[in-house]
Amino acid sequence: MRFFESLQLRRFAKESGAPFLDLDNCKDVEPIYAEQVRAFKRRSKEKISFLSSLQKVLRDIYESGKITDEVIARAYDAEYQTNNYAYLNALLVRRGFERITGYASSGAPSLTILDIGAGSNEFLRFCHAELGVPAIQLFGADISAVSVQIIKQDGFNACLGRAEQLQFPNASFDLVLLSYFIDYDTNQRATFGAAVRLLKPGGILVFEGLLPCKSLHRQERAGNAFITRGRSSIEDTRLICAAIESIGREQSCTILLQRVALGRRYIYNRFGFKRRSSHFLVFSKK
Repeated sequence: MRFFESLQLRRFAKESGAPFLDLDNCKDVEPIYAEQVRAFKRRSKEKISFLSSLQKVLRDIYESGKITDEVIARAYDAEYQTNNYAYLNALLVRRGFERITGYASSGAPSLTILDIGAGSNEFLRFCHAELGVPAIQLFGADISAVSVQIIKQDGFNACLGRAEQLQFPNASFDLVLLSYFIDYDTNQRATFGAAVRLLKPGGILVFEGLLPCKSLHRQERAGNAFITRGRSSIEDTRLICAAIESIGREQSCTILLQRVALGRRYIYNRFGFKRRSSHFLVFSKK
């Protein structure tokens, strides 16, 4: 299954004139954080206390008649405040950052970076601690108030709310990351539009997500705001690329697909250790 998915994405990248990266087979990326992955696995064997309140809030997402940002935010708040959540991916390795974004790590301290859906804030911490990006140039946004507290405590600029609500001037950031939350985004088109608007000309937009997108209720997937209605990862990849390129034209700019990458996201949460596919779509703004 993984091989077939990789083959389809490789073909799509070739059709689009963009390179394809199989991050699982990049010898200068994947092995570097193998020990961190093993640490995640060791933690997953430890006993986790399950809070009844957490269980109830998380059930609301699947049992409520309508998915709203408020319901999703409460679920994330409950998740993050237990201190039982962390993730690891190729972006959190210096060479992985370079391969995915196209930016040299030596030039990273000059970048202004926005992580939309910053969550437990691993990416901004990495940018500051490992790449030397000054804290004043690092911004994290999330609909979770607990996530915003984490970002502030880490010493970075924090914003509460959806991407389209962020009060930044157009073309404010060199790098915008849409961080693995698209399956719980109630208005994907608005999120993509904000990301394109906030990106500087010459800047890089990185989408990371689990595809195909399945998490929201079926009735929520029917609206025009929900772009990822595909039945496979390649269908959703095509839909996302077409939507972002279309949004670029609406904003009188050109959005180009720079590369497609397939890797892993390792997660430690209330369920223990999880390994999921991680799809990266990298765009530049002209």
